[in-house]
Amino acid sequence: MLYPSLIFEFSKIGLFAVGGGLAVLPFLYQFDGHTAWFHTDELPRMLAIAQLLPGAIGVNLAALCGAHVSTLGAYTAVFAMIMPQIIIILGASRMMNTLEHSEAARRIFAGMVPAATGLVAAAALRMIYPLLMQNNSGDSAAMIQIREVLLFFTFFLIIRTIRAARGIVVIALAAALGIIFQLES
Repeated sequence: MLYPSLIFEFSKIGLFAVGGGLAVLPFLYQFDGHTAWFHTDELPRMLAIAQLLPGAIGVNLAALCGAHVSTLGAYTAVFAMIMPQIIIILGASRMMNTLEHSEAARRIFAGMVPAATGLVAAAALRMIYPLLMQNNSGDSAAMIQIREVLLFFTFFLIIRTIRAARGIVVIALAAALGIIFQLES
């Protein structure tokens, strides 16, 4: 039953994760509690690895999630995720001339952009809070992690201001700073 579940869940992601690789994050967060494939606390690390690897972030995340099950799980998750996309692309390519001049299609896509952006923003907020806040005492009070906050805003500003800042360079620099500052996740 494990592999059919992987196929079903990652086919859903491949079908509905509109907006690029990071759009898969809200779907992956939904696995928390109803699958034993991985824990959502692992997602920030998995995302960092997926960004370092060549290829599409969403596909890399699917491979990493499936790899928590087995090597075959990695292949299964990737295949299941890209198959709906391939089918849709093949169908859409045949209808491209019609869609290109369709006012209805233009409006549909215009409506999908804010929804996809909202999904990515919601996933980002879920990742930011545990990074910037720490709760070691077991009570509800969380302490701001000053070093992590400073690093977060430094990298945010670097990425926003320097157009040539490559993701791999930023992530490699962040890894080095993690070692230097002895950061813990």
